[in-house]
Order: sequence, then structure tokens, then C-alpha cells
Amino acid sequence: MPTNAQKKIMQEWKLFKDLPETIFVRAYETRMDLLRAAIFGARGTPYHDGLFFFDIAFPADYPAKPPLLLLSIQALVLNERPYFNEPGNAGWAGRTYGEKKSLAYSEEVFVLSCKTMLCVLRRPPKNFEQLVTQHFKDSAEFILNACDAYRKGLAGVGLFNGVLKGTKAEVSVKFKGAVNQVYGELMVALSKTGASVGQWNGEKCCSEVEEDYVSGINIEEEESEIKDDSCLSCFRAA
Repeated sequence: MPTNAQKKIMQEWKLFKDLPETIFVRAYETRMDLLRAAIFGARGTPYHDGLFFFDIAFPADYPAKPPLLLLSIQALVLNERPYFNEPGNAGWAGRTYGEKKSLAYSEEVFVLSCKTMLCVLRRPPKNFEQLVTQHFKDSAEFILNACDAYRKGLAGVGLFNGVLKGTKAEVSVKFKGAVNQVYGELMVALSKTGASVGQWNGEKCCSEVEEDYVSGINIEEEESEIKDDSCLSCFRAA
């Protein structure tokens, strides 16, 4: 007979039918105390089009005690300017120092988010394989064009609106190099979802990628596993 906690959890399952389209949750009949949630990174943020997984565990005395959310980092706030959510940083918003730090922070977040995409594409969590493939197949064009816009300074990080034109802004050498490196890997990984990546990147864009990789790097051979510390949130199925 189900315990009181299990009965309450089964009631919670009914709420899954009303979740936003950007959130998917999977429950396990044999482990009713566990859930796994997948959340799409929102556009307008440096996390856009990423796919982030969270494991949720219900304690034996639920709902007297809240469920536990298992994270692979200390803080993960999926909004447009995550720097200002760090302790002590909110007061710097709108000030020159704070805005510079926020830009650098968002650049780093975007690169890590791209590496997380690679991690998820190469090792999709069990029972989420179809979701991963379809999401990245649908989002491939936007992801690659966003990378192109950011490395060329055509859009602020996280603010790409689908148009590859505009006034060029200065881009740091470090950020451009990091995006160049991950861009080619993303092209390879996204093409394996069935997305026709060559259709929207064009000959010029592809030649730029090849230029970035001529120094002894073969992107077809760079399919080794990404270190865990390169991922914002990557859960491997047990």
C-alpha cells in the first residue's frame, strides 16, 4: 500500500499535464521518490536554447519536508544577466564597472552553455534521448547563427534575435577564440541530429570555421567526453 508521501507524490504527478512547453518532467514508477526535469534555456539570456537537467528527490516524510534539488554547480539562475544575481553584485547594475563585469560573465556563461549542449548531445540522459535530438534539431539554426553573431559582435551575448546584421561591437579576443572553438564542435554534434547545418551557415561561414581549426585540430576526431567541470548542468543516467 502506498505511503502518505507516495500518495502525495502521485497527486503532484497530475500537475505535469499543465507545465509550460519549455519544461519536461519524467517520473519513475519504481522510484516514486525521484523525478528528472528538463528545462529549455530561455531566449534573451546567455543560456538560450540550452537543455538543462535537474534531479529531484522527495524525502520519506514529504510533504512535511520539501523535495531536494540536485545541482552540479552552486548557483544556476537562468535569466538575462546572471552576474547581478551573484551575492554582492546587484548594487553594481547600471554602473560602468558592473556592466563590464556582467558582459564578461555572460560571455563565459554562454560558452559554458554551449559546452553543456555538447555534453547533452553526446551523452543524453536516459529516457530523454528523443527530446534531446528533437530539441537540438529544431534549434540548430538559431544556435549556430547566434554563435556567429556573438563572435562577430553583431549582437550582445544572449540577445541574438535571428538577424545576422547590425553595427559591429568590439569582441574580446578570449571570447571570440572560445566561440570559434566550440562552434565547429557544435556543427558536428548538431548535424548528427539530422539538422542540415550547411544550409544556413553558407560557404563563407564554413570556411571561417575551417580556418579556426587548421592548427592541428580535427573536429571529427574531437569527440572525446567533456570534463564535468565544463558543464553547467549535465546528469548522466545511472
